[in-house]
Amino acid sequence: MKIILVTFLSLFLINNNYQKKECYFLNITTFNHAQKAYEGTFIYMVTDDHLVITNTKESRFRDDVLLFKKLDKKSIEKLKKINLYNLENNYFNKCILTTSGNEYFINIEDKINEKEIHLHHFYNPKIAELITELNKHIPKKLKLEYVSSATKQDCN
Repeated sequence: MKIILVTFLSLFLINNNYQKKECYFLNITTFNHAQKAYEGTFIYMVTDDHLVITNTKESRFRDDVLLFKKLDKKSIEKLKKINLYNLENNYFNKCILTTSGNEYFINIEDKINEKEIHLHHFYNPKIAELITELNKHIPKKLKLEYVSSATKQDCN
């Protein structure tokens, strides 16, 4: 009976501590179709307190960690305040061929919400705001490149 009580109490405390913890996860995967073969795919991942940037090239069988950096709570809070949950799941620029341009895959989750967004060479001001904020913590050579508001995307 003691074992059951101790197990139950342990599970309760672990669950209670988990619920109190802030859960935040942001993942941006990006590549340019024309440059993917030699530049690879870049992944920018933010957790509750870290930023990790990795690069994968098809010619290698591993990811290279390019940056591992602790972020302060204030920086995480700024990222969290950029609400992406009301955006659509897919944005496609019909002015650019499917096999051309920049691809962005964004996954974001917090304690309550989860969202996946795919942009094919498409500008969105909320995504631009997110990338600008994230780039404040990234060295120049690793900064996320995002299409600009001048990007033509109204072709039919």
